[in-house]
Amino acid sequence: MINNNDDKNKYDVNNMNKKNTDNKNNNIRNDLTRKSKIITRIQNVRLINNKKAMFFTLISVLIIGLLVLTFSAKIDLKIKGHLPVLERRITAVNTFVHDIENTYLERMLRISTLSAFNALRANQKASEKYLTRDEFGPVFAELALNGTFEVDGKKESILGKRNLNSMLNELASISKDELHVKAVFEPVSLNVFQNNETGPWNVGINFTINYFVDGDLATWNKSSNIITQFSIIGLEDPVYSYNAKQDLQSNNKNIITADGFKENWTIENFRLFVRNQTYRYDSKAPSYLLRLINDISASPCCGIESMINLNNMKTEDNKNATFVDYCYWSGICIGEDYGNYIWTIEGDKFSKPNITYYGEERDTLPEHEFYRFKLDTYHIGRYNLTEYSAKLCKYDFGTKLWNGTGCV
Repeated sequence: MINNNDDKNKYDVNNMNKKNTDNKNNNIRNDLTRKSKIITRIQNVRLINNKKAMFFTLISVLIIGLLVLTFSAKIDLKIKGHLPVLERRITAVNTFVHDIENTYLERMLRISTLSAFNALRANQKASEKYLTRDEFGPVFAELALNGTFEVDGKKESILGKRNLNSMLNELASISKDELHVKAVFEPVSLNVFQNNETGPWNVGINFTINYFVDGDLATWNKSSNIITQFSIIGLEDPVYSYNAKQDLQSNNKNIITADGFKENWTIENFRLFVRNQTYRYDSKAPSYLLRLINDISASPCCGIESMINLNNMKTEDNKNATFVDYCYWSGICIGEDYGNYIWTIEGDKFSKPNITYYGEERDTLPEHEFYRFKLDTYHIGRYNLTEYSAKLCKYDFGTKLWNGTGCV
């Protein structure tokens, strides 16, 4: 017999279990849904926060960018506003540096060396002490650079402010006061010379200097070698200063002036040459620099000579000598190079004016202008006077005596 109650109970239990299972499943599903919503909400909040952070970051970047651009623009405008001033400043200092080397230094060199030449000539004439070739270089450099010269073992200032260092210091002071530029000058060496490039009528100067110029915005640190020349035309001839002593008239200093005859030697031109005591180039004669140290050695490149005119001398000095200046006082113009005769110059036999007047006494007659004027054989030919010459006296190298009716 079938028990229906048992079946019913089993059914109820099963339904109850099923309901419990469904309830559990629903609860789990609800929990998952709720957690999912919570996670989604959290994610949304985070996304919103991230977007806000990004927005604020972008805003910050934009603000900083605007500040940088604004500040840069102000700096750029400030620099552009000052740029013309800076350019003018640099250009002005650069022009000053250019003028130092190409204008100021050359002018200073000419002034200091000319002053040194004149001071040296005057000092040697007064003391009758002459420099040797070896002594000349360093003594002259000291005189031109510092204006000092050794007298009786003591250095004395004889150029005043006309020496190169004084003028450089003055230039540095002016540059500081007027241009607000610091300039420092350090001379290294100075020497003078004559060669084929200078020729007989110029003296060369070779000068080396280091100098530093600070213009605040830029600096120049340079070492320069400056080679320049100046003319000896207008300078006093040292040969006359040293040798004539009291023989020259006070108004005659034999200022060096080049003749203008260009080797066109006629007796008329030679007469003017002697009268004016101008100078011409000759390879056997001493140069100006050699004359400065009383050295009458030949200078093939730069020798110069003039003629002695006894009318310009206070006392008579009649002797057996050619009247070429350096020959007259040295007596060297006799021998193989010059011949052993001295000659008078007589133009009257060719209806030309005489050069030589050989009377007993000098006078003021125009035709007696050049009292007892004589030349050696070399110079007779050099001035194209051979046809007007007459032998006066002959030198005997054996007896070392002059022979002839015209000899003194």
